[in-house]
Amino acid sequence: TEAGGLDFFRHPQPGQEPIEQMQMTEHSRYRLGAQLTRWAPGLLIAGLVLFHSISNWIWLSRNVVIRGWDRMGALVNSLLYHQTLSEINLQTLFRAMTQDEIRPPLFGFLMSFMYRPFGVSANVALMINVLYWIILLAATYGMGVRLRDRRLGTLATVLVALTPLVFAMSRYSYFEFSVAAFTALSLYAILASEGFSKRRACVLMGLAFGWGLLIKRTFPVYIGGALAVSLLQAGIPRHLWQAL
Repeated sequence: TEAGGLDFFRHPQPGQEPIEQMQMTEHSRYRLGAQLTRWAPGLLIAGLVLFHSISNWIWLSRNVVIRGWDRMGALVNSLLYHQTLSEINLQTLFRAMTQDEIRPPLFGFLMSFMYRPFGVSANVALMINVLYWIILLAATYGMGVRLRDRRLGTLATVLVALTPLVFAMSRYSYFEFSVAAFTALSLYAILASEGFSKRRACVLMGLAFGWGLLIKRTFPVYIGGALAVSLLQAGIPRHLWQAL
């Protein structure tokens, strides 16, 4: 009938979709792909950090013998910070900042804060390296993107995460792994500052330098070359000389 014929043209047959619906489907797929591409670096870094966190915890649970005084000394030092910071106030914070006459305070200071939510344990103290993993891999990816593109950042992140010396150091209570993390963060900040023209990157650079110095007093040695090159490229020594 005439009504039946009109219904035939109004309603698509099975397997036949209106053009508008097909376009919406393609648009949804494009948006999903764009979102996955945008979130891929974060998911990659999160996956690598989670992988190393689990594998390090398993490794630490099975390797219970601690050899060498440096590793044991760092753990003992973290216990002293934990004892000092049993009550957090200005007096105890000042005491924690000055109680070690040889080493800067930040390494043991951060380890001691792991004891509060998870309890006092050597394995718990070493899981502070998860924080350093996040800093190291995120900064490495950022440097790759700044130097070339996202592909280079992804490749650099994977290579750093799978380098045996790097993930081996993340299982010990040596401060070298934290130095590597803050060195990477400092180098990324130098690149991101674009010749010291970006305020936020410069602020991050100052924070990274300060944190690095609070980890190891010789920290400027690791970033001195890159900082000098950046200063020369920005022409800052010339501007200072002209100002004089």
